[in-house]
Amino acid sequence: MNRLTILTFILSSSLYSGTFIGVVTDYSNGTPVIDANIIYTDDISRGATTNEKGLFSIQINSDSIEILVKAIGYKDYNKFVFLDQADPVNIKLQKKTIKLSPVEVLAGRNSLIGVTKNFFRLNGSSSLISRAEVIEFNDTDINRVISQVPGVYTQEEDGYGLRPNIGMRGSGLERSAKINMMEDGILIAPAPYSSPAAYYSPTAGRMESFEIRKGSSQVKYGPHSTGGAINYVSASIPDNLKFQGNISGGQFGNKFGKFKTGVSNKNYGIMFQTVLNGSDGFKTIKGGGNTGFTKNDYLFKARVNSTNELAAAELKVSQTNEISNETYLGLTREDFDVDPYSRYRASHKDKMTANHAQISLTAAIKLFTNSDLTTTLYQNKFHRNWYKLNKIAGQSISSILADGNNGENYNLLSTLNSEDDIYDIKANNRDYLSTGIQSIIRSDFDILGNRNDFMLGFRMHYDEMDRFQWVDLYKMDNNNLFITTAGTQGEGSKNNRLYTANAKSIFIENEVKISKMILTAGGRFESINLERKDWGEDINRDSTAGSIKQAKLDVFVPGAGFSYLIKDGINIFGGVHAGFSPPGPGIDDDDDILPEKSVNYEIGTRYNQGLNSAEILFFYNDYENLLGEDTESTGSGTYAQFNGGEVQIKGIELSLEKVFRSNKLIFPVSFSYTYTDAKFLNSFDSDFDPWGNVIKNDELPYIPKNMYHLRSGVEFNKFKFISRYKYVSRTRTTAGQGDYDRLYITDNIKVMDLSLKYSINSNFMVESKILNLFNDQSIVASRPAGVRPNMPRTFSMGFLFDF
Repeated sequence: MNRLTILTFILSSSLYSGTFIGVVTDYSNGTPVIDANIIYTDDISRGATTNEKGLFSIQINSDSIEILVKAIGYKDYNKFVFLDQADPVNIKLQKKTIKLSPVEVLAGRNSLIGVTKNFFRLNGSSSLISRAEVIEFNDTDINRVISQVPGVYTQEEDGYGLRPNIGMRGSGLERSAKINMMEDGILIAPAPYSSPAAYYSPTAGRMESFEIRKGSSQVKYGPHSTGGAINYVSASIPDNLKFQGNISGGQFGNKFGKFKTGVSNKNYGIMFQTVLNGSDGFKTIKGGGNTGFTKNDYLFKARVNSTNELAAAELKVSQTNEISNETYLGLTREDFDVDPYSRYRASHKDKMTANHAQISLTAAIKLFTNSDLTTTLYQNKFHRNWYKLNKIAGQSISSILADGNNGENYNLLSTLNSEDDIYDIKANNRDYLSTGIQSIIRSDFDILGNRNDFMLGFRMHYDEMDRFQWVDLYKMDNNNLFITTAGTQGEGSKNNRLYTANAKSIFIENEVKISKMILTAGGRFESINLERKDWGEDINRDSTAGSIKQAKLDVFVPGAGFSYLIKDGINIFGGVHAGFSPPGPGIDDDDDILPEKSVNYEIGTRYNQGLNSAEILFFYNDYENLLGEDTESTGSGTYAQFNGGEVQIKGIELSLEKVFRSNKLIFPVSFSYTYTDAKFLNSFDSDFDPWGNVIKNDELPYIPKNMYHLRSGVEFNKFKFISRYKYVSRTRTTAGQGDYDRLYITDNIKVMDLSLKYSINSNFMVESKILNLFNDQSIVASRPAGVRPNMPRTFSMGFLFDF
């Protein structure tokens, strides 16, 4: 931490800035306006956007400049500003008297917060990583993007964020299965009901912003309502003809390219974006081999709207292709201490191939001046085949690594030669489908002089996961793996199965404003039908499945919250809601797994005044029944589900933000902190590896007690320097209490990143980044099998353009 302070001081004390800073607020109540566009003409830049606190900054060469401020739901605003103003200018926008157009409604439905929602007055915990914040580091790793958000936990796996593990407020992290992962307001996990473990995550590098909702405000999304929801907001169609790009390269063969072009007029808009990302990998395989990846992403949007502003429709099509030479095989702790970035020879055949195709059509219609209807048809297809080492000489790789360097089969990890059929490499071949229709009717009206914002929505959803796997057997010959027995597709235990889910849901929510109080109440009803079919050895599926397991769930998930404005800039908020996660149909015919249920509470306060903001809240999650799943990434890969009984999770979330000014220098600083206490309230024995044999008051695995994130920087003339520091305290890798056992913990993680940008002119900018500046080498996890490191220090340089 001292090194961060010294470095920031040295850079900021010797450089001159021509930076103008401002705040955009609502004229009627003084609350921040988020994602407002600041438009101007200057030698340096042409635009900026406000963050969730309403703040923006621009670099200018002249002493004064005229700016145009545009925000959805507000009147345009022109202002002539001077650089030498002692205080940041407060731009107050007046709301439109005319209701939102269908084009603006479309933008609002892509958001979990809503484009005209008063962010400061939301009755639940919400965080926005705005467009302005996204471009500070132009991250491609979602773990780095959301590390600044309190109450959100991540477990790194590959160092690039290809398969993130994200949890919120103590919910499980495994493959992000306990949160609602969405893109533009639509469920994006491959099969969120039938197989929620998300081996696919949207490409973070192509997103425009990110939204996180927790607490009572997120019950309407489903199917998971304990932790929260994360919404990836994709690139929007530009207002005018645009061509933008970002090209960068760096250590370990890292390369990144992002290009976007589009245009709009009164009745249509189109946009095309492509993201090309890849690396040679920062790990080395003993004996040679590829540890890198390539991931290419393409996005197309087209919009049409009527001249009379009564209707609009938007088509979205995307395609993602990935080849990554990733493995489940980590290291023993002894080998990690010698070289944390090495890989055993036995993993050199491991490879993931994945393809994701997405299409959606959204239409918005103005029913009345105060009401609108939005309907979206969507379909997501995902295929992946992770061909990876599973067993050696009949022993699972996780068990081999747990035995350490003196284990019976340890030497086979990097032996020169072996007998036939020693290495069991499994093709985890699966096809996913997620499709449905969702509609939302929104209306605002007055009753007895109190403003109401009413929403009614429904969703009909179907998803499936088709597992058609096989196992090939190999031998090691002169330090290379050669196939000795080819497997038959579909043969083997649990390798020929189809999981399906049909879900119908309806939600209702009303927000009423009574003087300084905003009250929100609502709920979601879901009817879920789950089915698992197992054809066993019938690989052609010519007959009826030999085993069929079905389950039906009907559930109502209520929630209520409030926000009270104590005075301008200070409010308190709170809420209570039911938590729910559906179980699958079961791995075996006699399984009888209960759904996850909890009651969750939060209360907090917010402060926002000019360049200063703060939020602190307390949360308490009372689980009646916790649900765990034995995926290959967390256990032995049986995909059996387990009930963990009663669990109590409580904690504190804190965030602070301030912008300092010294003469003409601008110093933005933000800080977030999370404290979490997560314990089992009963004793039981479990075959789920991360739990094991649980004793009452055992702490949950992979939930850190303390996390904090510090961001600071300086803006001067054509330069912008930003640093960020992340600390995550060690976690248990299995449930336990008392003193930590080194064999069953992660390390404290301390990572600093730096970004420096220089604007050449209004169209071109160069940037350099250093990730993990002090080369912290930490054990970030001991799963899927063995311990694994974070990314080492990595340097990159890039070139950005905007026409």
